[in-house]
Amino acid sequence: MIGAIWLLACSGGDSGPGAGGLLAEDFAGPSEFRMEFIEAGSMTSNDSGEDTAVATDVLHLHASDGTWSFRHGQRWSEATQMGEYAVEVTDDGITLAGDPVLPPRVAVGETTSGVEVTALGELEVWYGTFPMVASVTVSEGVPGEHAFAQGIGPVQLELFDASWELAFYE
Repeated sequence: MIGAIWLLACSGGDSGPGAGGLLAEDFAGPSEFRMEFIEAGSMTSNDSGEDTAVATDVLHLHASDGTWSFRHGQRWSEATQMGEYAVEVTDDGITLAGDPVLPPRVAVGETTSGVEVTALGELEVWYGTFPMVASVTVSEGVPGEHAFAQGIGPVQLELFDASWELAFYE
């Protein structure tokens, strides 16, 4: 009888990443940050054989006061304004311009309003490797493949007719 009780106690609930423990807010990043993304595949090799980004093809993201501001170009001050979008982290997940980009509970297969978590774990982008990343496919609103690193925020975005990878953040 004790064995049956032990089996029932151990078998209840999910386990592993996203099992009641990972929430969208864990992947939103800080309320204020600055990031630079490069277009996926826009790398060249320098004289020492190291990969470098093409300096003119940069997507800048500044987050402040619940707004993500995007500019495209070499320097923020000279870059073309691509848009400013309200970002909210609520019990319903993360929204960008009112459209969901990450469901409230982060687990593979979790869906909400045209967003599905497709992978959860390590992801390598141009900047480096992040140990815990939620990759999503968004079919409505801000469609594309996006990825959010735990404690950092977006590390891969599909916006403005291109795929972008994180190259710098502070």
